[in-house]
Amino acid sequence: MKVKAILKRTISVVLIFGFLLVIGGNIWALYTYFNFGGPTDETEWSLLGEVAFENRGVSISNKITVKKVDADGSSYSVLGVNAKDGGKAWILLNPKGNLKMKQLPETDYVLSPAEIKKIQTIPDTDPVVMADIRKHVVKSAP
Repeated sequence: MKVKAILKRTISVVLIFGFLLVIGGNIWALYTYFNFGGPTDETEWSLLGEVAFENRGVSISNKITVKKVDADGSSYSVLGVNAKDGGKAWILLNPKGNLKMKQLPETDYVLSPAEIKKIQTIPDTDPVVMADIRKHVVKSAP
């Protein structure tokens, strides 16, 4: 009789543990999908990394530059700006994935109001990306 009770309890514990493991795995999968994006986001991060790598030795003389890139049948605009640390930051202006703000590397940069106006004229710029870019504007002294 004792063996049956122990066996029953063991099976119950294993089933409960398995159920919790399955639920936890599903929660983790949803978390990673919505926080790290899906296949489109992976393509866009790769595209951004490629632009950064190809332009690592190129200086941005006009403070901002826009590169047009095609990937997976979509056209993307990548903004290059001079960073405060002397490097460059590359920002995807028209992402199509779940994650809207994509910038490589994570660095700070400063833009003038005139540069912001130029960026606003670039077609298909995502409003979420534009709002983030506007945070970097420094108004010139009167």
